[in-house]
Amino acid sequence: MTVFFKLRNRQKAISGLNTLRSLQDPAAHKLAEKLDALSATLDAHEAAKQALENALRDYNISVAEQEIEKLQVSPSQRSILKAYLNMYRGRFDEARSELNSVSTTNYAIVQEGLDTLSKAEVNYRSLSEKAYSFLYSPVLRKNVGSS
Repeated sequence: MTVFFKLRNRQKAISGLNTLRSLQDPAAHKLAEKLDALSATLDAHEAAKQALENALRDYNISVAEQEIEKLQVSPSQRSILKAYLNMYRGRFDEARSELNSVSTTNYAIVQEGLDTLSKAEVNYRSLSEKAYSFLYSPVLRKNVGSS
């Protein structure tokens, strides 16, 4: 049944829970209680993930920060998420600091974050340069006051 929870097959998991609840065995009832708690935890985690996605889509950084705190993840995963959020905000030094402080044995994921950070910085600089170039271009000046 826990496999169904992990696979997000909600209907089969609930069906199994209902079967456990219907049994007269006290051990089955204890297991059902534990699975109910697991279900509630997974539901809260999924809701926080969805809320985080929505906050990112809406550019609502403060809500995104709150939702990262609600996620049931390890401290290193939380730090990596915060680093990506800082990249998203253009706060590259904070992202680098966050990634460099991650305590994990999976250094590949930290390196992936650092590689992504390097690419994000290059893209950000390129976009900034293009925006500044356009801002001071003759095309923009020519149209000022011609409404």
